[in-house]
Amino acid sequence: MGKATNIVKRGARALLGEGAYIGLRNCYRRAWLPIWNLLFTATRHRARFWRAVKLLDSESYCAPATPHRPPFPGYAVVEINNTCNINCLMCDTASARRQKGVIDIGLLERVLAELKQRGIRSVDVHTIGDPLANPKLPAVLAVFRKLRMTPGLSTNGLLIKKHLKTLIEYRDVTSLIRLSIDGATKPTYERIRAGGKWEDLMENLTIASNELVPRGFTLTSNMVVSEDNVSEAGLFVEVFRPFVMPSNMQFSFVNSLAPDTSYFHRVNLFPNHTVPNRPCSLPFSSFWVHLDGRVSSCCRDYHGEVI
Repeated sequence: MGKATNIVKRGARALLGEGAYIGLRNCYRRAWLPIWNLLFTATRHRARFWRAVKLLDSESYCAPATPHRPPFPGYAVVEINNTCNINCLMCDTASARRQKGVIDIGLLERVLAELKQRGIRSVDVHTIGDPLANPKLPAVLAVFRKLRMTPGLSTNGLLIKKHLKTLIEYRDVTSLIRLSIDGATKPTYERIRAGGKWEDLMENLTIASNELVPRGFTLTSNMVVSEDNVSEAGLFVEVFRPFVMPSNMQFSFVNSLAPDTSYFHRVNLFPNHTVPNRPCSLPFSSFWVHLDGRVSSCCRDYHGEVI
């Protein structure tokens, strides 16, 4: 093999000349040789793959004694209440058949303690309700303080004035509030946020801006965009800029998670580009603890059917 290679090299030198031969050799080393090595490696791995497949197909193959266990989800929601002070069109919380109520404080402490043991230290506290509609909010936040855990508060903001003293007292527990607001004018807001009053919203936002923000709170917002309010997206930034920094404003599209999907189909901005989300990825990365302690794999389990 070595003699044949030397003969080929001498012939190439004689035919091409020394300069052309060196150029061709360098081209081979820099370009074709890496490609050849890559093809050789791919062929070798392909052979290994088919050998493994053949092993799996053989009758003598035995599965590992200990099956693979997926990691424990890193995100959890603990429902402290499934009640709300309004009934937004896209949420329709009033249609839930589960019994309305608030979580038992002892149960909350046991659930949070177990989650903390599993490495979860931050927990959202809402599913289909508003956490500020919970009359036991001071006791709930006291449990989080005791366990040194952080609750995520998402609220329509209409009850900030009612819980102002509690929020200030427990600002070491949570200092971030996400505000769900879906209109930049009184008619649009009150149509979507059924039961909410524009004047009450603005009063509570002013209180939050004057009393909570100076004490270290951060206010963020989310607007669910639909055919009903998409024309007010720009106005939204201007109207709520005094309360929420534009960089903390989030916009999401309306979804069809409510039991009655008629509103979604009426205001969906992209009906020709809407497809079922199957399978949903959330059950593989998170879970939801209802106020009765049962665990659901659905983020909007209105009726307690996915337990």
